[in-house]
Amino acid sequence: MKTTIDNWQKNLYQNTILNRAWIISLGLVLWNIWKERNNLIFKEERREKVDKWNQITQNIRETILAEKWFKEDSKTNP
Repeated sequence: MKTTIDNWQKNLYQNTILNRAWIISLGLVLWNIWKERNNLIFKEERREKVDKWNQITQNIRETILAEKWFKEDSKTNP
């Protein structure tokens, strides 16, 4: 796992949004795996693969939008 994280390539795309999505995707995938594990162990809940994928992509979208808003807000508030 450490090798995967160390070798996670940056700036694969010429598009800034795609690069940002790629960079944060590993962390969000791992975080969602952890949440699914906890749901299975502690709540005995299991979700469909498509629902898991949709949650990960939603997390990526929300993170990118939150960062954009934060950057725009910090420009107006020194």
